[in-house]
Amino acid sequence: MNESLIEQRDSQPLLKLIESIGDWPVASDAWNATTEEAWSLEDTLAKLTARFHKKVLLDMYVWTDDRDSRRHIIYVRSQRTKNSHNVLIQSDFPPCGSQLTPIHYTEHVHF
Repeated sequence: MNESLIEQRDSQPLLKLIESIGDWPVASDAWNATTEEAWSLEDTLAKLTARFHKKVLLDMYVWTDDRDSRRHIIYVRSQRTKNSHNVLIQSDFPPCGSQLTPIHYTEHVHF
């Protein structure tokens, strides 16, 4: 590993990456002066996922609930740790066009 080159380049590679995906307001000196209203975490994560073919911050997917196969749950897993993940549970998915019921948050830990 060329540590002197890393030191020389400093944060430039990261700043170029941020610029290429549109912006990252928390990395900006002028948080409120940026396009805060137009910026979307969902869009930014989609761009990063498409570019690097990896889930960047969160891995999310809908799957059948292991405890009740008639229900579906939304798994939300941090990329930081693969041993535990959070689960958002939707009571029952209603028919299209109807009002969604509240989502309850639980956490499952797998060993």
